Amino acid sequence: MNKQRIAILSAFLILILGYSINIFLPEIFDKNDFTDDEENSSRFTVELNCTLPEIPEEMKILYIESRPINEEEVLEIAANVFGFENITSIKYEGNRLKLRSGNKSLSYYKTDYIVFEDRSYERKQVEVNKTLLMSLGENFIQLLDVYWENLTDTEVVLERMEFPDLSLHSQPGQPRSEQPQYIAYYHHFQGTPVLSCSGEFNLGFADNNIVYTQISRLNIVNSIQVEITKTPIEAIMEAFPEAKIGESFGVSSQALVPIRGKIVIENIRLFYYNWHSKIGENYELVPQYIIKALFIGPDKNGKIQSVLQDRVIKAIG
Repeated sequence: MNKQRIAILSAFLILILGYSINIFLPEIFDKNDFTDDEENSSRFTVELNCTLPEIPEEMKILYIESRPINEEEVLEIAANVFGFENITSIKYEGNRLKLRSGNKSLSYYKTDYIVFEDRSYERKQVEVNKTLLMSLGENFIQLLDVYWENLTDTEVVLERMEFPDLSLHSQPGQPRSEQPQYIAYYHHFQGTPVLSCSGEFNLGFADNNIVYTQISRLNIVNSIQVEITKTPIEAIMEAFPEAKIGESFGVSSQALVPIRGKIVIENIRLFYYNWHSKIGENYELVPQYIIKALFIGPDKNGKIQSVLQDRVIKAIG
């Protein structure tokens, strides 16, 4: 790293620290403190509330390619993994093969992406058993791996678990949720998680059976080595230039949002990311930062608002 870049990064750090010292606390806001002046109405301070990740000097751009659907393999997966019997419908729709058997439906896309749903389960409140869910998820993946041998050196990692409606309790300390209960996984490529529309990975269970799935494997056919040209601090400053938010921020027009106050960086993380690709079509995965930021401050009426939003910034030039 040359002296010029070090100087630039130092300036950014000083700017961040300077912002952090001058924090606006919600209780000190006063509607009368704000004017229609554009400079004042779009002023935000920035505060770090997380640890900045360590970033490698180089990563890869990954190219994911579709391939012809092996109908015989799909039928075996449907029968032996998802319990299909007496398939009543099998047809191609665009870039997917769609099967149906009673209340069960399965769509298999050309990018080895499966969407499965079984509507025969009973919706009811059940106890949350994380250990059991983890075991069910692991067993399901092992069963699918018989047919889905890894095409690349990606790995599947249980990073987060979702248990909807945990606020519902049968008694104090006894968490319950409505079926299905979900587990969410990430693919990892050389230690970096993958987040893409065609790479979703969710398993839903009811009465110990798989009843909902969005799952894929990544067929990486090519990759190129690239330099990571942006540090986390540089990505934050690109996401929030001069700590001012414009109309293109992406908040719903009906939402009441802060017009000034503070931006709290809750998390910044590096992913292989592409949420714009269409399921079943070729796409590429590019190293990008995902920044979770909490905006706190008064809206145009002076009422204090708190809005959590994500920003996605490329880590390469």
